[in-house]
Amino acid sequence: MERVLRDVWVISGRAGDEPFVGDIAVANGRITHIDRSTRRPVRPTRAVLPGLANAHLHPTPALLRTALASITIDDNDRSPLVGRLYEALRADREALQLGARLALAETMSSGATCGCLHEYLAPEVAARQAAELGFPCVVAVHPGEPGWREVLARVRDTGAEVMLAGLNENDPANTDEALRELAAWAGELGVRVHAHVSETRERHEHMRARTGRTPVAHYREMGLLEHLYAVHCTAVEDEDVELLAAHDVPVVVTPSSEALLGDGIAPLAALREAGVRVGLGTDGAAWAGGEDVLRELTAAALLSRAVGGPGALRGGEVIELATLGGARVLGCESERGSVEVGKRADLVVLDLERPGLRPVLEGPLSTVREVIAFAATGADVIETMIGGTAVHRRGGTPLVEVDAVQDAAERVWRRAGGDRARTWL
Repeated sequence: MERVLRDVWVISGRAGDEPFVGDIAVANGRITHIDRSTRRPVRPTRAVLPGLANAHLHPTPALLRTALASITIDDNDRSPLVGRLYEALRADREALQLGARLALAETMSSGATCGCLHEYLAPEVAARQAAELGFPCVVAVHPGEPGWREVLARVRDTGAEVMLAGLNENDPANTDEALRELAAWAGELGVRVHAHVSETRERHEHMRARTGRTPVAHYREMGLLEHLYAVHCTAVEDEDVELLAAHDVPVVVTPSSEALLGDGIAPLAALREAGVRVGLGTDGAAWAGGEDVLRELTAAALLSRAVGGPGALRGGEVIELATLGGARVLGCESERGSVEVGKRADLVVLDLERPGLRPVLEGPLSTVREVIAFAATGADVIETMIGGTAVHRRGGTPLVEVDAVQDAAERVWRRAGGDRARTWL
């Protein structure tokens, strides 16, 4: 059955394409027709853009919303309370399921139609929740532990693709031997290695002190760079950017969490100018406060312009980062990331009648593209469509039961001793 979205603003996902008013027809999970309106000009009440890609998300810690943003990410590693919280989560399967479902529900309701899940607590649980919700994803699995290949196989059985997960640069287990082994496994399996790269200056300098090289340069020496999927990169240096571009390493930035944790600002302009494939991610509600991908568009623009001026990142470029850019990072740009005939009908419908998205004007100011790039949030999403199927509709059946989430979060907090703790450290 064909469905037609009529008289909508169409934002293609390509930075150079001008938005236009028209109709989009969808059938059998694909975009079948796109027609510019030839009728009397209308004032569209909806805008349609490609489904967003949440290219880096930690799902299960969503039960700890904002809790881990109270200290730096390096202090997270040293905190006994954080360790106890993770252990309490691991011991409670229902909490893991609800955490993953909460994260996925929020990101899908904000327009995400695919993503990459870095799940170090329970990859099988996260993959299963994504399958139940109809969310196409790649799941990063930590290798090396007993039975990890069986875990990887079970994740694939859910329909998810897989990556291997790397270790942080200041992790004692992140030895040269471990890095070479990781590169060998990635080559054997034909997958990428999802790793936090130069996430903080402390981690960056820790690797330099150990090896005499920056993390990116050392990963090249270990044979890992050609397999890398790099996240954060807030502390990378000019020569690192050149190496990332030369080795076609996809990079994902998560501006909200990087700012909230005080990590720094990724050099988006330099990465893009060098030709690096760049996408956006939410990181996780525990650090960033939420999984709203639309909010990351504004965060990326704010931080880039704060250091690079108003020309650093324009509206169309911001939208492309989260749509076609994310699809390029995930290697699915032939199927996703832009509104084009023949591509999958992964679409987001936005409500232009909400006060926060008015006025929409034509000309140099308040154009629909800039309004969406700099002002839209998940609250403006009417519908998220994956393969022509509405997986989220505003006012429809909730994707997660919030009372159950609250109960599970309180249970984990008590078991970890959070209600009695006086300090994180």
